[in-house]
This record gives sequence, C-alpha cells and structure tokens, in this order.
Amino acid sequence: MKLIKTTLFALLLLCLLPFAAAEVSSEAARSTAQLYSSGEAASIAGKYSFHDSAYWLIYFYPQNYNPDSENIGPLLRVAVNADTGELVSDRETLTQLFTLEFRASKLSSFSKSNSVSFDRFRNLADNYKTKIDSLDNSANQNSISVVSSSLERNFTELDFTEVMNTFESAREYYDTLDEGIATGLEAEQTYTENDVSPQTQNALLNAYNNTFNHLNNFLSKIDSYFDALTGVSQSAIAKYSSQASEIVNKLQLLTFSEGTGTSNRYNQLISYAGLKASYNRLLSTEASTVNDSVDSFLDRKELKDNQLQASQKYSGLQNAVNVITVTRKSQYEACNVDTTEISNEWNTIETIMTSANNAAEYAQAIEKLTTLEPKVTAAQAKYDKCTQPSETTAPEETKQDWLLPLVAIAAVIGVVIYLYTRQKKKGEEEAEEPAGKSLW
Repeated sequence: MKLIKTTLFALLLLCLLPFAAAEVSSEAARSTAQLYSSGEAASIAGKYSFHDSAYWLIYFYPQNYNPDSENIGPLLRVAVNADTGELVSDRETLTQLFTLEFRASKLSSFSKSNSVSFDRFRNLADNYKTKIDSLDNSANQNSISVVSSSLERNFTELDFTEVMNTFESAREYYDTLDEGIATGLEAEQTYTENDVSPQTQNALLNAYNNTFNHLNNFLSKIDSYFDALTGVSQSAIAKYSSQASEIVNKLQLLTFSEGTGTSNRYNQLISYAGLKASYNRLLSTEASTVNDSVDSFLDRKELKDNQLQASQKYSGLQNAVNVITVTRKSQYEACNVDTTEISNEWNTIETIMTSANNAAEYAQAIEKLTTLEPKVTAAQAKYDKCTQPSETTAPEETKQDWLLPLVAIAAVIGVVIYLYTRQKKKGEEEAEEPAGKSLW
C-alpha cells in the first residue's frame, strides 16, 4: 500500500513538472529593461541572488561606449526578477542588488588590473614551500643546517642562532598562509561557478582580506630571516674580511631571492603583499556609488512612467479636443459650449508635452490632462443633448391620446346614467305594485 502511495505521488509530481514556472531568460529580462532606455545600448551584466530569489542585472551604456575603456561605466543599471520577469523598483532590493554588483565589479577590476587570483597565490606559496623544504632538508648540501654548520666550524665567531629561529618562524607561519589560500581557492571557485550572492561574495572578500594579511605577515617573517642572514654577512665582513666574499656567497644560497623581476619569488611576495592597501580602499565609495545608482534608476523610472501615462492621457483626449475646438467648433458653440476654455487648456498641455524632458514636467501635464478630461466629457454630453432630435408624437397617437380622456369621461357618464335610470325604473315599479292588488 505504501509503495502504491509513493508511486502515485511520484506520478503526480511528474504531471506537475510541465506547469512549473520557468526562469525568465536574460533576453526576456533585457526586453523588459529596454522599456526604460533612452537610446542607450543594453547588455546583460550578470545574475545575482539573495533571499532565495534570482535577478538579472542589465547595464545601459552610451551608444558610443567603448568596452575597453575603464573610465566610462554604465549610465544606468536595471534589475529584473529572474523568477517572475517583473522589474525591480523598491529601494531596499535595488540597494542590495547594486551593492552586490558594485562589489563584483570592483573585485573583477582589482583582479584584472593587478593580475591576482588565488591560483596565482597558490603558485607563489608552492614556490616558497619548495624552497623552505629544500632549506630544511639536511640531506641537501645547500640547506641551512649544512651551510651553517660548515661556516660555524670554519668561522667560529659567526652565529646562526637568529637565522635558525627566524627561519623556523617563517616555516611555521607558512602553514597559516597555506590554509588561507586553500580557503580562498574554494571561495573563488564557488563564487565563479554560481550566481553572485551575499554568501559567496562575502566569502571571497573575506578570503582576499585574510590572504593579504597572511602575505604581509609571511613577508615580515621572511624579512626577519633576511635580516638575520644580513647580520651574519656583516659579521663576516667585519671579522673575516679576506674571506668575506666566500662566506657571503654561501649565505646567498640560503635566501629566497633567486631570479630577477617577477620571476623572483621575493619580489612577487612584496608585490602581492603591497596590494593590501589598495584592497582596503576597494569598497571605499560603495555607499555613495550604490545610492547614486539606485537614485538614477528610480529617477529614470519615474520619468518613463510619467511620460507613458501623460502620452496615454494625451492620446485619449486628442481626437475629442480636436472635434470640440476645430472640426465642430461652431456647432459646439451653438450649443453654448465654452470651446475657448478647452482650447486654451489644451494649448498649454501641448506646450508642456512638446518640451517636457523630466518627470516633474510630465507630472504637470498629467495633472492638467486629468483636470481637462471631465470638462471634455461635460462638453460632449452638453453637445449631444443639444443636438439630439426632440421626441414628436405621430398624429394617430396624438389623436388617441386626446380621445382617451374623453372616452373615460363618457364611460363614467354612461355608468351614472345607467345607474340613475335603473334606480328610477325600480322606484316606479314599486309605486305601481299596490294599486294592481286592489283591483284584483
């Protein structure tokens, strides 16, 4: 019995699947957003999710926009609900969406302009790990233990204690750096493979922040190690000047500075760690930029909505006003309709509609059209009543109407006469009846 119920439930679900609401496509979302375009080119910026809902974000660019230019951003951002296809217009939702978009844009720009990613961080960390393991491997002739033992044995006044301590500190901290990069790689992958959401975005932002902190701390550990090596080098120069070159060359084997330019792991570490300051400023303009984006859209929406409403009202009255004030003006005036008032108000409205370029001016037109509308309706009603033919009665009907009262009167008179005659006859019969009996 349980199996039958389960099977029936599964079949019911299969039947309902075709009726499940399909997600709105990006092209459908762009079409919805295009209603608020003022000639700009629209493009899909991406899909963002929060509160269990997904949203398409559409950019409006100037027609001459150059996508390679980083100085010109979108003029307008429009959001469409990917589940319902409805335009998003409430400030709270727009603020959250535009905040996600602002941060996504900044992250992308930061990553591209600085050539950073967690894959690159991983490559650098792995490079350091290889060197650390090599320096820590006593079987390696160029390891710290082998080199230091040899130099200390031949040059007894050289002390490698600080070198060993700072190296151990760097080696231990590497694990922290490694774990942070592993977390960042996971956050970056999740962020890339899914819709942008507060959860995935915050995870990536936090991963970047933590990793930059770790890189700076690791750099500090490496610098302390370098300082310790420099101290030994300076001691060698001071105490073993004739053999200083030999000592310094051997100490050079213990550094992390192989290679030149960007191929030098130490230079890379300095470069990445130095990005911490610019990363801290990454979201400094978030509040003002997001607020401006929200205001820009709401202002555009108000403009377009008022423009549409004004145009609809204007078109709805245009023919009627033309009839009253132009084509049948004399007929309307003959019916005592004040066409001048309607004409003057219409001329004012036409002037506003011709020059309107902001929401307030279209709102003014709507107000005046709303005021004019009942006046036009009243004028039409007055004209219709004036020109409607008066109701006349046919001669036969007129005759019949006049006869009806006469017939009624005649009928009453006839009834009265009948009753009077009958009563009189009855009285006479009663008066004659006794005389007849006497004769009999």
